[in-house]
Amino acid sequence: MFWLIYTTFLSPTVASVGPHMHRNQSTTCEEFGKFARFNPYSVLHDEWMSFYHWGPDTAPMYVKFAIPTTKQIDYLKQFIDGYVLEPVNWTATLLILKERNNITQLLVEQNDRGSYILYMPYRNLKPGQTVDSMEIQLKQVERGKYIGLMNCQYREAYALTRWKDMPNKKHLQNAAAKIGYRGRNGKSYLYRGHQWMPIGESDHDYYWHLDHHLDDTPAHHYEY
Repeated sequence: MFWLIYTTFLSPTVASVGPHMHRNQSTTCEEFGKFARFNPYSVLHDEWMSFYHWGPDTAPMYVKFAIPTTKQIDYLKQFIDGYVLEPVNWTATLLILKERNNITQLLVEQNDRGSYILYMPYRNLKPGQTVDSMEIQLKQVERGKYIGLMNCQYREAYALTRWKDMPNKKHLQNAAAKIGYRGRNGKSYLYRGHQWMPIGESDHDYYWHLDHHLDDTPAHHYEY
């Protein structure tokens, strides 16, 4: 579920980064977003999978981006307005980020460099409770083939791509390095086991077939 970004995000990483790297040496959000390019209209409707991440072990993300309709915006306002510390800029460019299990987040653009505030709406919040929110940084590299997504609070990051652009496991680290993140605990979901050893090439297609057809049970289902 995408709320894992809030508690997870990124580990032994790309070849140039050693296992003893201190957290303060990892890429900052400012560095990650410097000269970043992100066109929200070019990522719509396709499913994106996180093929590499830096952070605690977690299940892969499968997400789709969409521009919310007026009806969807009005619906989200019911669960966000009144439950935030600072007012949401509803006039900014907005994106909906939806997972396979229909968990939905709202992304509110902060600038044209891919900086967003992510809001995680919940039903039945009580007075005084607030909607979880976080600053994230998005960027596109390799002519839009890969998306880099960084949780600015925890300095954790994901590399995402469409299924048709998924790199071979031999090239996963090089592909992930293109998003420009430097940090500890980098790993790929195409690695298995306690030692994160690579799965056999013969199991490669079989694993993807199973993973692509997982039937997730929604935890929070928002109907528009």
